[in-house]
Amino acid sequence: MISVILAGGSGTRLWPYSRQNFPKQFLTLTGDKSLLQMTAERLSSISSPENIYVVAGEQYRFTIADHLCQLFGCEFHNMILEPMGRNTAPAIALTVKYLLEKGYDTETLVFFSPSDHVIEPVKAFRDAVLSVEKEAQDHIVTFGIVPEMVMDIELGNEVLLKNPPERPPKNILRVATTCGMQGCFCSLSR
Repeated sequence: MISVILAGGSGTRLWPYSRQNFPKQFLTLTGDKSLLQMTAERLSSISSPENIYVVAGEQYRFTIADHLCQLFGCEFHNMILEPMGRNTAPAIALTVKYLLEKGYDTETLVFFSPSDHVIEPVKAFRDAVLSVEKEAQDHIVTFGIVPEMVMDIELGNEVLLKNPPERPPKNILRVATTCGMQGCFCSLSR
């Protein structure tokens, strides 16, 4: 299985800790590893390091190489550099094009993961990914997390509802999902 880390963040969400030239995937928030290193280490439980790729903007190439060389103790060259950041779907399309040009066939299983998530325990992650290999032969498998609580989302300037009425005002949207989107996908490279 090929694992691909989507590392094209722009550094705006955790400001002032993250910045345009140092987005959150390069931050060390827990322990002694950056979020990117934690992601690569987690993915090494399902793919060998030579089968882990990172897709990101050109401006991050040296930072990515530094972080992953610290982790894997080698030069890291498996980078797919985006000519311009355009979010997740174009990054996935660019990666598939790159892998096919590199000689992988359309039956190659590819797992895509954001670069800035903390997912523990790693064994549960590994088991979940490996359990969908058969389904991923014919479908795009998306991974999610079961929410621990139901959330109220504010639309406009209304106060969030802690215990909403049966029919909340139209400008309040109550969200109760069975699975929160995590941003991980697994599929064949076709």
